[in-house]
Amino acid sequence: MATIALKNVTKDFKDHRIIAGIDLEIAGNACTALVGPSGCGKSTLLRLICGLEEPTTGEIHIDGQCVNALSPVERGIAMVFQSYALYPHMTVFDNMAFALKIAGCSKTDITRRVQQAAKTLQVDHLLDRKPKQLSGGQRQRVAIGRAIVRRPKAFLFDEPLSNLDAALRFQMRYELARLKVELKTTMVYVTHDQEEAMTMADMIVVMREGCIEQQGVPLDLYYHPKNIFVASFIGSPTMNFLKAVVEAAQEERLFLRFLSNEILSITIDPFALQGKEGLFSKGSMVTIGIRPEDISEGDPTENKEGVCLKGNISFVENLGNETYVYVTLKEGEHVSLRLAGSCFYKLGQSIFLFLCPERCHVFDANGMAIKCLKKGHDEHLNG
Repeated sequence: MATIALKNVTKDFKDHRIIAGIDLEIAGNACTALVGPSGCGKSTLLRLICGLEEPTTGEIHIDGQCVNALSPVERGIAMVFQSYALYPHMTVFDNMAFALKIAGCSKTDITRRVQQAAKTLQVDHLLDRKPKQLSGGQRQRVAIGRAIVRRPKAFLFDEPLSNLDAALRFQMRYELARLKVELKTTMVYVTHDQEEAMTMADMIVVMREGCIEQQGVPLDLYYHPKNIFVASFIGSPTMNFLKAVVEAAQEERLFLRFLSNEILSITIDPFALQGKEGLFSKGSMVTIGIRPEDISEGDPTENKEGVCLKGNISFVENLGNETYVYVTLKEGEHVSLRLAGSCFYKLGQSIFLFLCPERCHVFDANGMAIKCLKKGHDEHLNG
């Protein structure tokens, strides 16, 4: 149940800075997910915590102790890699027991710990098999079991499910979530799959180009993204973004004009414009973001707050339990919406989309979010 702290940590490879001065507190007995696009530095950060890489500057603390000078073994941390890295000539039992044998544990202790871990992971009936006789999901469980038997202070997972097919990934997500509760330990989980992060993590850290863009509980990042990058990265399908210009700005209201000339009035935090008057003066460019599930089919004859935008259906994904509809607006912008159940549309069909102002996000010309007052969002956080 270790706590992990990174203090102004940087990492350079030759003249290229991979990690750019990160400060991060990772809580004990929780799962923290590091997410971001390829090359953002999340796997490098994991290797720094583990001790496989040395920081260029800064300190790494585990349970309050600076571990910069300690080897990976001395840090009391176990790492599970993307590849299973099992010894092909050894049985499942021997693969899981190998680290304990090297550490000089007694045969009785080794047998007890391996059998206990195997039972937890439901591979106790496979202990006599070789890796080639196992499925991908079973091999990944063995790799996790090899880490469990060491009883580490924390587990580090580096995209452990990326080599599995969709069904196995779903199953292993459940297994890892169950394992987190059962072991009551600290987990740091690197993934490029934001769905994995949303379902498994207690805390998500979104990274880009070696920096932390935003960190918080999953629903906080989903409903209150700090900028366009986080808004586009968290959520699938991604958030829709539409260009607009400021028509007027008052103390608690923004009036925004779409390319279609429709005006959207949004209630904002009374202090949101302080220091940003230049970014929201008349004619300033902004970006309006809205999640696919927050767009509905509209009726331009109805007199209700919000706007209706006209477009044509360009593609439909009918998944049975829900339908994704992709629309090209008459101004050329593209949006997607998520509808419940099966919905049947024809390609090229005209459609009006209703955007409720209470579901919209507003980003300034620099891509930073302005705090809007949204109903129906914050109860998810408080519930």
